[in-house]
Amino acid sequence: SGRHRRDRRCAECTTGNGAADRTGKRGAYNLRLKDNQPTCFQKAIDLLVPALDHPPLLEQTTPNGERIDIRRIWACPTSAEQRGFYGAEQVLAVEREVVPKSPGVKASCEINYAVCSLRPLDDRAENAALLLSTYRGHWTIENKSHYRRDRAYDEDRNPTRNHNAARVFTAFKQLAIFLCEEG
Repeated sequence: SGRHRRDRRCAECTTGNGAADRTGKRGAYNLRLKDNQPTCFQKAIDLLVPALDHPPLLEQTTPNGERIDIRRIWACPTSAEQRGFYGAEQVLAVEREVVPKSPGVKASCEINYAVCSLRPLDDRAENAALLLSTYRGHWTIENKSHYRRDRAYDEDRNPTRNHNAARVFTAFKQLAIFLCEEG
């Protein structure tokens, strides 16, 4: 189906952009699954539901200003054939619970699902730590680059529809951000 092709292409694009595992031996991806990818999303949930009945592989508590973030991770080995993703090795669930330390912070708890091309490590705790690290690493890129481009250039509402023109505009915007940082 068209949905399957689009998911696989995203995984291949991410791999092609130079994402690498900690050993640097091969490109890797760690992609969050959303409900706009219904088949892969449901397959991941079906595989992880039994694991969610057990304690997480890793729980990480981080004080963060007016709140405490608690992250828990569960992971299961998989294959590209099972998930419909090129190079898939693991699916994971990451639960993030926010515990407020002051009345102005809202408590919350959400579970996100992802598919990853990193091969499972023999040590389950080490594997879970690596998966959580790469999963959270996505937000470093989001916060450093995409957020600034969206705030400075309102990129999410950019009317450019020509793919090549959009790429050229993005390159110039990124160059301008770089020059301002080097300033």
